[in-house]
Amino acid sequence: MNVSDTTLPAMQVSHLPSHVPWSLRFDDALEQGYQQQRHLWLQSRAQAVAWFALAVTLAYCIGDVSLLPPELYQTTLSIRLLVMLPALLLIFWALRARLRPRLFLRVYTASYLIAGFGIIAIIAVARWQFIALPYEGLLLMTMFGYLIMGLPFVVATWSSVMLFLAYLVIESYATGSDVTLAYNMVFLLTTNAIGAIGAYMQEKNHRGQFLLQYKAEASRRQAEQESHAKNRLLASASHDLRQPLHAMNLQLENLEHQLGGHQAQEQVGALQRSLGQLNNLLGDLLDLSRLEAGVIKPRIAPFNLTACLQALIGQLPAQTNMTLRLDVPASPVWVNSDRGLVTRIVANLVDNACRHARASELRVTLFVQDDQVKVSVRDNGCGIADAEQQTVFEEFTRFSSNE
Repeated sequence: MNVSDTTLPAMQVSHLPSHVPWSLRFDDALEQGYQQQRHLWLQSRAQAVAWFALAVTLAYCIGDVSLLPPELYQTTLSIRLLVMLPALLLIFWALRARLRPRLFLRVYTASYLIAGFGIIAIIAVARWQFIALPYEGLLLMTMFGYLIMGLPFVVATWSSVMLFLAYLVIESYATGSDVTLAYNMVFLLTTNAIGAIGAYMQEKNHRGQFLLQYKAEASRRQAEQESHAKNRLLASASHDLRQPLHAMNLQLENLEHQLGGHQAQEQVGALQRSLGQLNNLLGDLLDLSRLEAGVIKPRIAPFNLTACLQALIGQLPAQTNMTLRLDVPASPVWVNSDRGLVTRIVANLVDNACRHARASELRVTLFVQDDQVKVSVRDNGCGIADAEQQTVFEEFTRFSSNE
């Protein structure tokens, strides 16, 4: 069961424990999340456990009829069918009723205890009729509660101890040998100790897996929150960051008109181009941050895509030294989308081809296919290496080999 599948309290990674406490209990908030996940995990295995227990019960019914005398198996069958079988059916009802976690655990535990007391009753009835039944059924039931059913360590331990004490009371009245009683006590105590240790380790491992998954989920949520906070900061500071660049560009334009020398004007022009590139890069960064922060939302409206592409190609400078070609249908193509975002996407593709592809020809094609409109930007430049094609569309990725 994945941690993200449950409703968990939000906690900082630094506030989480480094390991599972020996007491097998987290702090209140984390413990609540663990109990939610454990309930889902317990439900996922309860149905298989119930079917397996039902098969074992029916097998024991057949064994009673085959091995026990009629005066005994009539009683044992009654106990199995009227006491133990309804206890198993109680698990199926609890799964179907979708009980709350605590109530489901109580019903699940009650089913285990009822079935266990049923086994002890069968052993007692056999003792009263002077038939010594082995207590393998009780051992199987004990291991069932400790390991197979997946009960919490404390619940499994106390439930099994109750069954163990009830069995000792029956044996103390039925057997006349203190040696036999002592032998049975030592054997059952050893069995319960092994089962308790197994249940403890099982729950500790389960809690450890939950803690690791929770830390990973908390780290992911924290990283997302920090990323959103960064994007919101950049989005809110977008105007303030762009304003100095606009002011510098205006100052350079004024300086260009004041300088009379040709060499000085060339230097100012180079500085203007560098400033323009910086402005474009910063604009891309801020626009991306605003998109991720949800500040920029697409404004869907009909617009003439043909005229939009014609205006875009017409704005390209003549010094690109490329043959520019625009292929569009004879009639205007109208689309329903965000004009600004579509224009920005196509403009970025065209700009990359002009600046980095080292191409002599650029071709922009607009065509309609079924109910979709497609725009193709092609050039005859150097292209992108196969190893770099998987990452070329990642954010802020650039390849110096093509520049």
